Amino acid sequence: MNNVTLIGRLGADPESRFTNSGTAVLNLSICTNSRVKKGDEYVEKPCWHRVVVFGKRAEGLAKCALNKGDQIAVEGEIEYRTWETPDGQKRNATQITARNVILFGGGGGKAGASDGPVVQTRPGAAQVHLDDNQFDDDDIPF
Repeated sequence: MNNVTLIGRLGADPESRFTNSGTAVLNLSICTNSRVKKGDEYVEKPCWHRVVVFGKRAEGLAKCALNKGDQIAVEGEIEYRTWETPDGQKRNATQITARNVILFGGGGGKAGASDGPVVQTRPGAAQVHLDDNQFDDDDIPF
């Protein structure tokens, strides 16, 4: 089973765009922390994750006022990509393709216009309407 759940903070403002076929894509950078023992002390060790959201979910989240530093939870699957650059170098990337995103605050109170389920984070936080529309393989930007 390929399933991952992350709770972290946005490392940058989200980047929203559309594919050539018109599918919304939202790119997020999330930082999670773990504690590592160094000598007699524990120190925070940051870990950065690339997250991509497609379709109606991406459109709904783009309407929220998400900003660098906001705390969110992401549930999705890990994808590994390999490609070759025009100059022949091999590149690798790991990303999370999100199925669900939960806002823990700072979402600005806006909501997407969808009839799908609503994710209520906590009292006073933003609501995000999610939709179960799937995307085609042609809509994936890699």
